[in-house]
Amino acid sequence: MNKKLILKGNKNIPPVNGGYIYIYKYNNELHIASVPSFNITADNYLNSMVDNTEFFSDNEKNEYIININSNRNNVEWELEIFCNKQDEPGLIDAIKFECEINIASSKQYLF
Repeated sequence: MNKKLILKGNKNIPPVNGGYIYIYKYNNELHIASVPSFNITADNYLNSMVDNTEFFSDNEKNEYIININSNRNNVEWELEIFCNKQDEPGLIDAIKFECEINIASSKQYLF
């Protein structure tokens, strides 16, 4: 691996029921990472943090590590990209994120 790139993002919604971060490369789905639920019983911000780290690669043998931090205020993530080639033009601009947080339903269903 020759070059390391870092992308960061966040969503200002507390992930009570977790969620997913969809990672796209050139508009094609590259990976789906799990957003963990934060520690809802925590008495403060620091104790509410829960982390998830996932490793994956693409067809060009670039390697990725995504670190996701959930807490009672928001979700934050950092994607590390280890490029297989010395210079892959436009790679950092080709990566996009979509963060979806699971929302609990207050409806009760009767069968």
